[in-house]
Amino acid sequence: MAAKWICQQNDYKFGRATSLSGEKGDFLLTQLSCPNSVKGSCFAQQYGNRTLPCDTDEIAGVFCFNAPFEYITSNFKVKSKRTRVEATLNVSAFKHGKLVNLKSGTFKLDSSKVSLLSETYKMKPTKIKISGKGDVSYMKMRATKPSNMVSSQRGCYYAKILGPGSEYDHKTESFCL
Repeated sequence: MAAKWICQQNDYKFGRATSLSGEKGDFLLTQLSCPNSVKGSCFAQQYGNRTLPCDTDEIAGVFCFNAPFEYITSNFKVKSKRTRVEATLNVSAFKHGKLVNLKSGTFKLDSSKVSLLSETYKMKPTKIKISGKGDVSYMKMRATKPSNMVSSQRGCYYAKILGPGSEYDHKTESFCL
């Protein structure tokens, strides 16, 4: 309840408690109190306005986010070959603000969940490779061009990743050749 309140006060839709350690500059609020467990009944003071610092066993953190599930992508790049298109991108996924594994398990990315699109064509990848450790995975995919697609055709491409529900689908920014 308190984590969600803090996040909503800072223009996020959701929030969850998390462990935290950091420097004084990392802290936002102190003396948080939610006496009635009712939305809007919480109050806190700005940490910077207090002279009594928190000790390490008095620290709590919150992680704020705007969607229960979301993909975050970056560095989308495309190479157009004679008969195929190759694309690479960095991708991470978060469920309730927690990083999920894209290489195995429930949220594993495979060719059934990814499409490579141009302004006029939709291509299903014939090969996808997910690699990387930590917060960001690197995805490399290859798709065969449709037979009626001109091999030298220039244009813009984007990738679409299906989420666990259609409201969580993700579309990358366009990459133009």
